[in-house]
Amino acid sequence: MMRTVDQLVIARVLLICGTLILSVNESKPQSQPAASSSDSESSLKTFLRGYLREKIPSPGDDTRYASAFVDLDGDGKSEAIVFVLGSDWCGTAGCNTYVLGPHGTSWRVVGRILGSSDPIRVLNARSNGWRNISVWTRNPGSPSYEVELRFNGKRYPLSPKIPVGQDEPGEVVISSPPTTTFLYQKRSSATRQTTTPPPKQ
Repeated sequence: MMRTVDQLVIARVLLICGTLILSVNESKPQSQPAASSSDSESSLKTFLRGYLREKIPSPGDDTRYASAFVDLDGDGKSEAIVFVLGSDWCGTAGCNTYVLGPHGTSWRVVGRILGSSDPIRVLNARSNGWRNISVWTRNPGSPSYEVELRFNGKRYPLSPKIPVGQDEPGEVVISSPPTTTFLYQKRSSATRQTTTPPPKQ
């Protein structure tokens, strides 16, 4: 009789332990699959089409862009650096560059840089936890030069002014000339290499 009671007690203990283990496993957060590069590119293109139309309701069909996905703030998620070209977006000093952060399934603007040109680099140095970015720019009648963009805790600056130090280490993320994708115009060839102003001197 005692043996039967002992066996019932053991069985109940094992059942309770098994239930607890199952509950703990179910409560653990399940890992989510990382977004593929094609998903990121698709959501980026959708965002850009809407966002740029807010700036210019009828943008030219020569609007195109080059992009790079880089983890700038070290959180394991990639931000997007986007170089936008076309008659609506470029002037004598260069074109528009945008830094975008992931926002749900879309993007938010972390920086808009005017008068910028390729190549675009992500530097090793950081400001307020975010990696510095360099672009090329020029003043009227002056040669082009490379400038550094530092995150101020909220955004990257609108107008690049700080010259990049000599031999500042970093990596090129958008080359010169960049390979661009047309944003609005339907063409048989979706991408092409483009030479953009200002020319390097």
